[in-house]
Amino acid sequence: MPKVVLILGLVSLFTDMATEMVYPILPLYVTTLGYGGLSLGLLEGSSEALLSLVRFYSGAFSDRKGRRVVFVRLGYFISAVTKIFYLGASLFWVFVARLGDRFGKGIRTAPRDALLAESRNSRDLGKIFGFHRAMDTLGAVLGPLLSIIYLSFEGFQLSYIFLLALIPGLIAVALTFALPKEKEKKKQDRRITLLAFAQKARADYWLLSANLWFLAMIHLSPAFPLLWFNVQGLHDQETVIFYLIYNLSYSLLAFPMGWLSDLYGKRRVLLSGIFFFFVAYVIWYKFHSYMAYLVGWLLYGLFSAMTEAIKKAWLSSFIPQEEKATGFGLFSMGEALFLLLGQGTVGFLWDYLGAQKALLWPLVGSVMAFCSIWFFTRKLAHN
Repeated sequence: MPKVVLILGLVSLFTDMATEMVYPILPLYVTTLGYGGLSLGLLEGSSEALLSLVRFYSGAFSDRKGRRVVFVRLGYFISAVTKIFYLGASLFWVFVARLGDRFGKGIRTAPRDALLAESRNSRDLGKIFGFHRAMDTLGAVLGPLLSIIYLSFEGFQLSYIFLLALIPGLIAVALTFALPKEKEKKKQDRRITLLAFAQKARADYWLLSANLWFLAMIHLSPAFPLLWFNVQGLHDQETVIFYLIYNLSYSLLAFPMGWLSDLYGKRRVLLSGIFFFFVAYVIWYKFHSYMAYLVGWLLYGLFSAMTEAIKKAWLSSFIPQEEKATGFGLFSMGEALFLLLGQGTVGFLWDYLGAQKALLWPLVGSVMAFCSIWFFTRKLAHN
């Protein structure tokens, strides 16, 4: 495994450890402030919308300057330090902290994905992105585990977790200084704009992106299943434990699924993942027991392992080498905008029609996404 991939994996591990110490308690924290599903949907959706805008321009600027590492380091730094705003103990400061975290992610994501894509030839990209996702998700296992340990103490305060999350975040920033020195790249003579890239992008790129954007729209943030379990009567610690199980499943399966996608085709693996997503929500919709919650989260982790890293590895095949960051940034921008639409819709359904009705959104949508990707991507190369 190239050195840059190993270091970026460690950086992502510590960053996700910090983020996931906070994330599973965020729905609970928002409800303690007196807000419900719509506020949670707007929080998740608006943060993803900001992420979408920043991703494209960060990627385009990275390609133009021929630099990657400086954007990666800056993004991780912003995500680490803005967690302190959660201590403001109001919905406004929760928004500021969450938006700051997503702003940092927006700056770093496209340049980081470009670094990964440039580290090895296209035949191994499933393994490269799968390894990175596995390290990322291992951090997402350790983060909730630390939160569970903290929540087990009597007299705990949720706000202290936000302070503790600063430590792994800053460790991640320090690790970025161990990244290999970048080779000198030729700067772009012209400014890369959204319109310019869109006009020259391959039809395959647009076809695959459009289908993956639709998948993003029906893919609920894990915050909603967590809130659903809380509605069903689970205690805070139990809710975090199930989220930990999801991340553990995701972490253990991400690399093997990336390897399988290189061996048997990214399209086949991704479609299988959508099927398991559907099954997970059927189980949650129909059954209300600890076993149902457990099986559902394990399948949800399998779905994430079979889609999250693999879709980027597949998309990379249709982006020119000199515009990798721009291509990833544009895709991420569209993905986040569709996430905003999906999260907002579910939040509205949750508050006005009830949680049970809101779960129909991913159930019906996953069937439509499966059929769309199966039909429209049949003739794509590298599938």
